[in-house]
Amino acid sequence: MKSSNPSLLVEELRAEGFTLTAEGSRLRVAPADSLTDELRRSIKEHRAGIIALLAAESAPAIESTTV
Repeated sequence: MKSSNPSLLVEELRAEGFTLTAEGSRLRVAPADSLTDELRRSIKEHRAGIIALLAAESAPAIESTTV
């Protein structure tokens, strides 16, 4: 499982049962003991993008109104 894009990597990790959370600039992936070396490399490579995706997911939706 080597994704070249952060959103696909997040999807793949979640499909495999991993939970991802971002706390500021810190990224947590659980269960960490189930991560392979390949997954760890992919996560490290895409860390900033994954954090940005998780932050966008947790941001409140902005309602638009038409005037």
